[in-house]
Amino acid sequence: MTEMRARQCVLHVITDLDVGGAEAMLVKLAEQIHNEIDVRVISLMSGGRFEAELKRLGIPYVCMNLRRGRLPSPRTIINLISAAREFTPTVVQGWMYHGNLAAAGICSFLPSDIRLFWNIRQTLYDFSLEKKLTRTVIKLGARLASKPEKIVYNSKLSAEQHEAVGFDKSKTLIIPNGFNLERFRYSEENRSAVREELGLCSSDRVVGHISRYHPMKDQKSLLQAARRVVDADKEVCFLMAGLGLDSGNSELLGWIRELSLQDNVCLLGPRKDPERVLSACDYFISPSAWGDAFPNAVGEAMATEVPCVVTDVGASAELVGEYGIVVPTGDFAAMGDALLQMLSLPAEQRLELGQMCRKRVAEEYSIGEIGRQYLALYTTAGAYEPKGLRQEEMFAN
Repeated sequence: MTEMRARQCVLHVITDLDVGGAEAMLVKLAEQIHNEIDVRVISLMSGGRFEAELKRLGIPYVCMNLRRGRLPSPRTIINLISAAREFTPTVVQGWMYHGNLAAAGICSFLPSDIRLFWNIRQTLYDFSLEKKLTRTVIKLGARLASKPEKIVYNSKLSAEQHEAVGFDKSKTLIIPNGFNLERFRYSEENRSAVREELGLCSSDRVVGHISRYHPMKDQKSLLQAARRVVDADKEVCFLMAGLGLDSGNSELLGWIRELSLQDNVCLLGPRKDPERVLSACDYFISPSAWGDAFPNAVGEAMATEVPCVVTDVGASAELVGEYGIVVPTGDFAAMGDALLQMLSLPAEQRLELGQMCRKRVAEEYSIGEIGRQYLALYTTAGAYEPKGLRQEEMFAN
């Protein structure tokens, strides 16, 4: 019989705690499970936006302050191992390529019964699209992929692409992203307040986009699609929120001027209230060209009852199911036509479609369900019983 542990502790090792899908998912997962199992976090680089969230949750963490693109010094490696030992984990969970390698390295200096898992959060369409150092890290990860007990992917396509470059197929486990249905829900109050803040009328039709600015997100195609929409129907506003989607981005502003979209695009920059912004939107667009495995913003939009147009990247098509429109990557004409199709829906049909979007997320992708899957992964090998609740009762709400 497996010996009962007095305490279970999972140590998450991630590249940084700044804005990003993996970072957001780690914090959502930590919030969901930290009352049932001890959670600790090591950030290889600095803190960031999500550092404050860990503080709020009372989750111990440490930042190693590595510099991007630089190899760690011997002193930093010693400090990393020391921090991991102080956390006394029973499970080490890596996040993303660099975090996975660091997690494997840490386990070499911990007791042999420590369980190691990796977590890969992106698709891998083309090696040439990755930075040189990242390509090297991916290849090294493939060579070391026998070390973790399981490699968690958030989409089937991501798993298949990584298996094709050498990652151990026998280690594959698919756990999709999860979404907080309490935070992301439609609010008439938020809709009115945000629209008033932005000078929009209640009758204005609004298309939202929330992401960071990056070539893989293909905001240029989004703007070209917006031009096509505006040509057919001038009374449409595009809200673009996220890191780099602001008036300080000269390249983005150049595209907007070139396409004469100054009156139709509103750049909001980084926002700490995406749930409020989404309530102000009628539809959402995710134009990503590559990289995304399971886009958080799409799930959050659907949870807020906002139907989506997405490109066929990662698990986007699987996520929206029959309640959104999927178009080829880079095809701005198809994006524009899909948005026009959505915008032509009667108000009642749009509302009904939004309700079905939320129902899909609630049934398949709630953070409660995803938290249960991770907790089962971390505790399966031990005779672990959640404090005060049976396993099947933990996430009933």
